Amino acid sequence: MINKIDLVDAPDIEALTARLRELNTTAEIVTSSYAQVDLDRILGIGANEFAQILVESDGLHADEHGAHAHDEHDAHDGHDGHADHEHDDSVSSVGIEVDADVDLDALEAWLGELRNADTANLFRMKGILAVHGRAQRYVLQGVHGVIELRAAQAWGCEPRSSRIVFIGRDLDRAALTDRFHACLAASIAA
Repeated sequence: MINKIDLVDAPDIEALTARLRELNTTAEIVTSSYAQVDLDRILGIGANEFAQILVESDGLHADEHGAHAHDEHDAHDGHDGHADHEHDDSVSSVGIEVDADVDLDALEAWLGELRNADTANLFRMKGILAVHGRAQRYVLQGVHGVIELRAAQAWGCEPRSSRIVFIGRDLDRAALTDRFHACLAASIAA
């Protein structure tokens, strides 16, 4: 979501939209002023509650932006309305979604490897996972080397799928995808 579009010119919005497309080609980009947006549009109806669970969790936005202040930009005495911080082009996200269950032992082993690896470049991971043989969906949250995987509400009648998102610097999309696919209870066609 791109908020506060009332404070910038159309070319700036277009440039930001293009940059976001470079980071994530599939994400819907929603613009708003004063945070006025239809929640159904950004949360998605029937989206396996993935977005809602992420919103209700400890808050990705606060974790990633807690290190710098957000100006309200009420006064515009000559500044362009942009915060004085640089964006690192090496920071990106990798999202993987499959209509398959994961093998819990394989997933926990991989998460252990990630936990024990150099986690300086892996900032965040989140996911909703269908675990083979379990009725509940599993929620994954990780910040650097602190990783939590816990059972949540049952899938019920919703279609089972496994989704995971990594945020970090210099992420290897192919390697993460291959390792995640190796955790699936049944192999999928490449």
